[in-house]
Amino acid sequence: KLLLLCTFISFSTLDSHNYLIFNTKGEILKPATDLGTIRLNRGDDVVAIGKKVLWVTGNKFSQKLILNQIDTEYDDSKQIPKKEEPIIVYTINGCGRCERTIDFLKKNHIKYIEKPTSNKEYNSEMWVWVGKSKTNRTRNITMPVIIKDEEAYFSMQNLDAFLIDLKE
Repeated sequence: KLLLLCTFISFSTLDSHNYLIFNTKGEILKPATDLGTIRLNRGDDVVAIGKKVLWVTGNKFSQKLILNQIDTEYDDSKQIPKKEEPIIVYTINGCGRCERTIDFLKKNHIKYIEKPTSNKEYNSEMWVWVGKSKTNRTRNITMPVIIKDEEAYFSMQNLDAFLIDLKE
């Protein structure tokens, strides 16, 4: 899990210092929480020890050091739910692999949107996804093209294994 310390500033005033906890996928585990009077100044070093985040600040007038800490424990029941995005499946007429994919998604109650590439807009959209793909840079692809978690999957040699992974 990751911790973000931030300052909210409006045009005229410093509004508040906050922290939030999120995971490596960017999902928020604990929403923004006001730190109250605790401040993290630019250049302060933050250290994680166990489940606490610590940093030291000083006051030059009182000549005191203050140990600030945030407990990074959080209540899982208050976790912000992740929005489940439907899988997008680009299909082509007469494609057995496309039909098998749609049947599998229906049978397993997996949310999906079918986009037939006979529709010019969908066809163009699909090629944009293929072009952005990290996995395959060719213009020759095997259908279907599946979009999951903002990533395009296509030309899968073992389509059945890929579909089974979608269930999990």
